[in-house]
Amino acid sequence: MLIQLGDRRIKTVLQALEADVPPGVSALAGLVNLSPSRLEHLFKRETGLPLRDYVFQCRLGRAAALLASSDEPVKSVAFAVGYRHASSFIRAFLLRFSENPTAYRKRIQSNANCVALNANRIQLQS
Repeated sequence: MLIQLGDRRIKTVLQALEADVPPGVSALAGLVNLSPSRLEHLFKRETGLPLRDYVFQCRLGRAAALLASSDEPVKSVAFAVGYRHASSFIRAFLLRFSENPTAYRKRIQSNANCVALNANRIQLQS
């Protein structure tokens, strides 16, 4: 998403959100010396998106990538992306992706296996 930003503090926040574990709103506010409520107001004004929603999407996107590329337990993935409780993570993941993390992982890894098998068949036929 390409957003033209005028406020350097919001640029700093967006860069911090690209870290492996996106920080929460309070930590982001501390990073740019603003109160959480002021940061949320500025973020929405600059990007058009609520900051909490953006953080939520960053964490879940990171979680989906981890689930697809590793065999780490769901609880470990939840903690790795900043959730304190696996149950909160599972609920949020289900809301975002319409399936639980375990089902998502099975579907993604199954699709990857099918692609790999088809690629091997094509190579064998050549």
